[in-house]
Amino acid sequence: MAGLKDPLTRLSFVFIIWILTSAAADSPPIIEKDVEGIIASFGDFDSDKLTDVFVISSDGRSFSLLQGFKTEPVLRKNRNWSCTLPKEKDPSEKIVALMPSDFHGMAMMDVLVVTKMEPDHYKLYLMKGNKKSLDCHLPSHFDEFSIIWKSQPLVVDINGDMIADILGITLDTTNNDVKRQVMISGFNATFSQKDMFGGEYVKKVIPEINSNAFVDLNADTIPDLFIEGKDDYEYWLLQDGGFTVNITTGMPRTIPFPKFAVRGTSTFLDINSDGIIDHLIPVCHDSDCDNSAIVMLDEYKWVEVATGFHSPKDDKITYGFFVDDMKIQQFHFPMTLRQADFNGDGYPDLVTLMKPSDEGDPIVVVLFNHLSNSTLPGRTFNAWPAPKPYPNSRRPLLVSFFDAFEDGKPDLLMSTIDKKNPDKIYIDLLINTFMDDACFLKVMVASGLCYDDCSGVKGPNSTPTFEPGGENVLVKGVAYGTNQPGPTICHELVDTEGKRRRGCGGQLTQSAFFPLQMPYIIFGLGSTPNFVDMLTATIPIPNSTITPRTRSWTQIVPDAQVVLIPYPIDDPSQWRSKLFLTPSDMVLSTLITLATICILLIIVIAFLHRKEILEDIAEHEEYKRHWPDSR
Repeated sequence: MAGLKDPLTRLSFVFIIWILTSAAADSPPIIEKDVEGIIASFGDFDSDKLTDVFVISSDGRSFSLLQGFKTEPVLRKNRNWSCTLPKEKDPSEKIVALMPSDFHGMAMMDVLVVTKMEPDHYKLYLMKGNKKSLDCHLPSHFDEFSIIWKSQPLVVDINGDMIADILGITLDTTNNDVKRQVMISGFNATFSQKDMFGGEYVKKVIPEINSNAFVDLNADTIPDLFIEGKDDYEYWLLQDGGFTVNITTGMPRTIPFPKFAVRGTSTFLDINSDGIIDHLIPVCHDSDCDNSAIVMLDEYKWVEVATGFHSPKDDKITYGFFVDDMKIQQFHFPMTLRQADFNGDGYPDLVTLMKPSDEGDPIVVVLFNHLSNSTLPGRTFNAWPAPKPYPNSRRPLLVSFFDAFEDGKPDLLMSTIDKKNPDKIYIDLLINTFMDDACFLKVMVASGLCYDDCSGVKGPNSTPTFEPGGENVLVKGVAYGTNQPGPTICHELVDTEGKRRRGCGGQLTQSAFFPLQMPYIIFGLGSTPNFVDMLTATIPIPNSTITPRTRSWTQIVPDAQVVLIPYPIDDPSQWRSKLFLTPSDMVLSTLITLATICILLIIVIAFLHRKEILEDIAEHEEYKRHWPDSR
């Protein structure tokens, strides 16, 4: 430090430090600082093509939305996007789930709020949205039915009208009758009540914590119903004009639970990109989950596709699934696998919370999907512990994939809890660095109730049905519709090894107990920017028909976000697609390289051309010197 004795040197040093610290201080955070709450779901509330995050407060008495932005911070609070339970409500009633979709047929996103009052007693509230704000008016739209829900419901489209319906098990408070029922939504949030499945199944118990799904179960791309019973799983296929099972399909109606000490919730993904959506469950061989595994349903038998999760740095460290026994208000955090293609190789990966054998706190672990010769589907999962974007004083509570920068790279969004003060729950983000050299295709199927000008979306009396504050909000700019449960999306291409690959996924297939599914599907395309040969979308169909409503598009450009608009819903030949290009780093580097080469060629050509001109001038001067008469 002897050199700093000179006053001018010290002044220069202080100035440099000031510049560096000022730059760091002016750099905005990726998400707004000290954002608190439990991430509950995702959706584009204001139809600006940027995903917003629905957040429940740590005390369970209110919820809000974090608005998505193109510039940092990419997630910010919006004061108009929040609702609070009234003070006169029972303090024990807590918000436990948020399910965004269009429940009143106006091509705008509403929020179904699920509250819990006591064990296995749930109530529903519908908060209407108009892109700009939420209508937080209470009481509930469902009060007229005099029912209590015995579990968190499943958002479905049971009649194929592209308006979200609600399926679950209800308790009729007038006669204590428990049934499986569906609330069918109509224009202006009018609901009708209908029993489901009939016979012995209408009264069959569904456990409070379940992973019911609205997903294609038999590879025909039409969404079916997966129901978790008390002792087995039920597969209800949509065919022959209703949800039933045709004996000729060979699929049994019920499949027993896998026999393990601990069983998590079901996840549905195409593990080996063969066009068939598989059923996966995290399980534990022992009650402490030190010996964990992932099982998959194959030929109606459970087979292990991954087990013995070890640290990539130290084989002595093993990872077991984390079972959260911390009681935080009325929340349940079941053992869940959430899926997306994290490294862009074309095969979906998983993320979950796991507990290392060398420490007590859970950590975020990404389970990478890779080739295997020892498992039936030919794929397995390896553990990669993610770096901590949060201080050591906190631990993760929930983690999910989330495309923060809308660039086709699924990042990791998580809620973390203060270990000393459980009332403090924060939101943190870890940026994806695995897809810098991989291409992608990001696809969303909208509800398709309108296209471009949604002012024509009206109720049954041909008049606008939702005008909060006397202002007609049905104006141009409500683009395409909103979150839609159930569509099946498939893509086909030739991969880098010359093999034809067909990958499929279901959009928003689950809604209860924090599935945290993104409202779009990201397909990794590998490191070669090949065109996608075919992109196919299938939407739910009415129970009265078995004709699929599907359409395919060919030669889709990679590194693109595609919005598919099924409008009109009954005429697939008229369906539209909107493509938004998002060049990857590889494409940009290729363009920069080509531009650099072109500039170098121009410089070389200019140099050679200039050299030739100078040689011509010199030759001409030499000629005139020898032939003076030619002057």
